[in-house]
Parts: sequence; C-alpha cells; structure tokens
Amino acid sequence: MTFNQKLNVIGTSEKLELGLLALLVFFLPLRETPKTLCLLLYLFFWLFNRRKNKDWGTKDLFFDLPLIFIIFAGLISSALSPFDQIKSFDKSLDFSFAALLAICIRRAAYQVNITFKILLIALVLGISVALVEGLTKGKAFPYLRSVGHINQVANYLVIAFAIVFSTVISIDSSTKQRIFGVFSIFFLVAAFATQSRNAAFAIAIVIFVTILATPRENFFKSSIFFRGIIFLIIGTVLLFSSNMFEKQLTHLSRGSIDTERFKLWGTALTSAEDRPFLGYGPGTFESATSQSNLERLAKKNNREFRSDDFFQSSHGHNFLIHWVTERGLISLFFILFWIFYLLRASFLSLKFLYRSCVLRFEQAAPTNESISSQVLFGISVAVLAVGIGNTSLRVEHGLLAMLFAGLAYSGAKTKPKTA
Repeated sequence: MTFNQKLNVIGTSEKLELGLLALLVFFLPLRETPKTLCLLLYLFFWLFNRRKNKDWGTKDLFFDLPLIFIIFAGLISSALSPFDQIKSFDKSLDFSFAALLAICIRRAAYQVNITFKILLIALVLGISVALVEGLTKGKAFPYLRSVGHINQVANYLVIAFAIVFSTVISIDSSTKQRIFGVFSIFFLVAAFATQSRNAAFAIAIVIFVTILATPRENFFKSSIFFRGIIFLIIGTVLLFSSNMFEKQLTHLSRGSIDTERFKLWGTALTSAEDRPFLGYGPGTFESATSQSNLERLAKKNNREFRSDDFFQSSHGHNFLIHWVTERGLISLFFILFWIFYLLRASFLSLKFLYRSCVLRFEQAAPTNESISSQVLFGISVAVLAVGIGNTSLRVEHGLLAMLFAGLAYSGAKTKPKTA
C-alpha cells in the first residue's frame, strides 16, 4: 500500500488531528504561541474523536499511571511550595501537558508507519527553518527561537538525533538509509555546533548503547556495526575540529559551573533534605538553592552555614538532582520507573523480534514494531544520557521526547512473552 493509499484510509477528523500533531512538532523549536495553540487544539480534537468513536484506547498501567501520579504530585507540590506558587503551578503544567500528550498518542492507535514519517518530516523541517532563521539574525551558534538557552537547544538536538539515528539503525532499505543518515548527520553537526560538551557526551552514549543493545547475528560483521562506527568517527572528527577542549579549559580556569557542579549538587541535596517527598515545587530550583533558603535551613537545624560549600543555579545540571529538589522522591521514583520500564519494554521487544527472525537476517525487511522498538529505546537512552550533566524532560526537548515516546511505544511489541 502506497503512502497516499494509507493516508486515504484515515478519516477527515483523524487527518486534522494528525495534522495538528505534525504542526506541533514543526513549531516546537520555532514559535511559542503556535506551538501552544497546536497542542491545545490537538488535545481537544483527540478528546472529540475518542468520544465520537467511543474508543479511548487500550489500558497500559505501567505507561499511564506513573505519568498521572507525577502530574498530580507536581500540582500538590506547587500548592505547598514555600516560594512563588503561581509560577510553580505554571511550570508544573509544562510536564503535565507533555505527559498527557504521551498518554493520548499511545492510546490513539495511529498507523505508526505513516504517522512516524509525517512527524519525522515535520521534525526536520521545523529544526531546519529555526536554524536558518538563527543564521539570518547573525547568531554564531545554532538558534532555536522557542527553545531558548543554548544548552536546551543542544538537548533538543540530542533527542532529535536519537530519534533519527534509531531509525537508521532499524531500516535496511539503502535509499531510506541514505535519507535518514543525512538527517542524522545534520542533527549531529548541529548538536556539536552548540559547543555543548554534555550534548557531545550524550550523543556518544546514544550511539554506543544503541549499537550494543540491538540484536544481530554476526554482530561485528553486520551493517549496524559499521553504521555505528561511521557515526562515532564523524562525532570524533567534529569533537577535535571544534573548540570544545579549549572551552573546557577556559571554564575550569575561571570557576564556572564546571568547577562548582559538585557544590551545586551538595547545595541542592542539603536543601532537598527539608522537603524530601514532594520537593519545593516545579520551577523553584533557583529559590530552593538560594543563599537565604540555605541560611534559613542551617539556622533551623542548628548548623553552620558555610559559604565555601554553597553554589546556586537556575537548574540542577543533573536530572536526578533537579527532580529530587523540585518534585521530591515520590515523583523521582515514578519518572525513573517509567523510563526504565520503556527501556525494558523496548529491549525485550527487540529480542523477541530477533528470535522471531524479523531482524535476524540483514535482507529481512524491518517491521513497524522493530522500528518503533528501536526508536523507543533510543529516546529512553537519550533522556538518561542528557540527564547526566543537564536537566532532561524540560521545556521543548521534554515535550519532543514524550511525544515520540508515546508514538513509538504504541507501535512496539511491548509484551514479547505472549505475542
């Protein structure tokens, strides 16, 4: 069945729903207002179509419930925050909408193959237009207007790279390999151009772990091994041709976040001890690690405040530290459970498909399940890799990761033992 034939099978209302989803992906790095409008309209049409068809999708407690618990825990944390509760409530909605989007897409039962193609096109076009816009404004680094800070831009490009690179790994068509390979290199070069060392490190982890975790016979003689080596070589060349090493030495010599990262984490954990279960509320990390709050806690606990051990930042520069400070241990447990559940589901799905001879031979055409499982695995690894030195699942890159995770999960064989 051709692309047009598959598209014609979809009803008008469903096409509109899918079109809004594609526009959302396109506008994510570009414009705030169209992005928000597309998100709200998509959720509205999703509800309308599900109610009209009387089909709310299949249940999956391990996918839906952790996200729902995090949404409610975040709202409670905002309501109990000792700082700006209105700002915290607003920030809690960022992840809440991303989580709802993932749940809705998973339950929508889209034709994953055609939906994935449409969203990939929207992803590439959106980032391309945003980067061209940045160049016309004389920006010396990759600029995604709606994403903001350069480190968040780097995170966005890492997630985009993980999605497209996972697609390259899972397909065998030489034509599609070249097309998606070009897209992957495009995102790889753009990510390195941000000069983000964390992004370079995260991309290396995504390539290395994805290659090792993908089942193949005669692994070291398979095309997947050589594809991975090519990308690692390209990344190495980009690393040595950039000024990342000089940037690192400069930062280390002048006492930036690079030299004070452990102080920041210690400050955040000291602050989190006072509100361990629900945290201080989403968006309150800077207030929670402020000198006034640390001095208050030291006085409360009859401890001496040591300015030499203090460092403040707007976010945790680490996924675990940031979440435990803002949202507490309860939300941290559920988000880690959710991410590792996706990792496990995608890994078992790939193993099952391999044993079913879907992936065993290079000449065998990949199925929608194999591509979905590979993409789901890549996104999960990317989120954890980015989270080592930055705060993942925030702002636009969090929305992008959740959106594609919901779609990939809906197309993967998540129950290999009974399939």
